[in-house]
Amino acid sequence: MNPESVVVLAHGLRLLEPTLREEDQAFRCSVFEVNAREEAPLAYRVISDGFEALTCLETQNSAYNYAKRAYPAFADRMKKPPYLIWHDPSRGL
Repeated sequence: MNPESVVVLAHGLRLLEPTLREEDQAFRCSVFEVNAREEAPLAYRVISDGFEALTCLETQNSAYNYAKRAYPAFADRMKKPPYLIWHDPSRGL
């Protein structure tokens, strides 16, 4: 998963938008909340998992726009795409 946060929400809670390229050549992106506080176990919560497009930037922009609507108080601080792409280690590069 991309380690780079889109935005830090509060109290160590970060928003991530992992993107991967599937075997069918489509790009898929999700929006996750990640609890990354040192004193708490790492925990992920899927916010939305339905973004798909033929280009990486297209799918990341869709997820980014969703995140802005879902977290309007943090929208002006969110990092805009492009983000890194996660290469699933089970499939190789």
